[in-house]
Order: sequence, then C-alpha cells, then structure tokens
Amino acid sequence: MNNQLQPYLFLIDLDNTLIYTDRANNLAYEKAIKDIFPSNQGILLFNEINNKSYKRITRENLSNISYIDKHTINQIITLKEYYYDYFLFSTISNQEQIDKKINNICKHNNLTISKAIKIMVTNCSNKRLNSLLSYHNLITYFSQIIYCNGIHNKFDFALSNLSKLINKQKISLTHIFIFDDDINQIKNINSYAIPIQNIHLFSGE
Repeated sequence: MNNQLQPYLFLIDLDNTLIYTDRANNLAYEKAIKDIFPSNQGILLFNEINNKSYKRITRENLSNISYIDKHTINQIITLKEYYYDYFLFSTISNQEQIDKKINNICKHNNLTISKAIKIMVTNCSNKRLNSLLSYHNLITYFSQIIYCNGIHNKFDFALSNLSKLINKQKISLTHIFIFDDDINQIKNINSYAIPIQNIHLFSGE
C-alpha cells in the first residue's frame, strides 16, 4: 500500500513533552503545603523539599518525608490540584516543536500529514488536562485522549486500548510513533514491536 494513503499514529505525552509544566506543578504544591501547615512549619517543610532539588515535586517525594502521614499527603495533593489553575501562566507550550517533529517524520517516511492521528497518552488528571489544553488552545489538537494514571507501562496500555483502531485502519507498527520526555516510560515499552527509531525522547524545558 502506498505510504501516502495509510493512516498513522502519534502517541504524545503531556507533561514536559507537549507542555512544560514543572513550574506550575511546584508552585501549586508550594501554595498547598503552606496553606495546610501553620506558617513557619509550612515554610520549613517546603524548604526541606526544595533543598532536595527535585525537578518536579511528586507524591513519591512527599512520601519520603517521615513526619507527613498518608492522609496529609492526600490533602496536599487535593489542594495542589485545586490551586493548579492559578499557575497556568507559568506553563509553556511545546506545540511548535512537536509539529516540527511530526512534519519531519512525515517527510522522511513519505507520509501525508492529513493522515496523522494524534493521541494524547497521559498520567494527568482529567481536570488538569482540560485546563492545560484549554489554556494553550489545544482542545482540538488530539483525536483521542488515553488516561493512564497509576499505570506503569502507559504506552503498552495505550496500544492495547487502540488495538481495534490499529486493526481497523490497518496501521503498521512502522507507522506508530511515540513522543515522551521520560526515559523510564520509554524503557517500559515492551509489549509491541515499535521500531526504536519511532520512539522519540524529548528533552525538558
């Protein structure tokens, strides 16, 4: 079959691939922590976290602090999600680079850009994702969104969910491309024979 007539898939990660989000994440965590704890304690706790030089604060980072219990961690995360929209201004779209990469791949593989099916594969919550896509005018950028919160091998999970589409559209594994900034997620791709040259690691901001 002529390559130009074939549909093909781009599976694209959100955080620090399509949109740089570390600053907003960390600012929302800072506000949540300082709101939950008395002033001095909140400042000291955030400074303790900050001193560890985490690029991106996560639940796991909070779990490593012995004097914070699970209930408090859940409170912090809930409040962080609530405050996140206050810091959308500090996120940066990487759409231009994503589009450039897609165009280059199309040219190199003799593919037609209109046949590209772009699918978001993310661990992000529905609320946060909608806020980010809306803020950066990307609501219509994807034909589908696959949520993988808590799933270790998110791209294997996504490909499994897309198996009917892949079979129906007769999409070759050589026409499936993956974009992510997390080397661990890329290493975890093991259930499908996606060519290594189709897996693209994006650098952080």
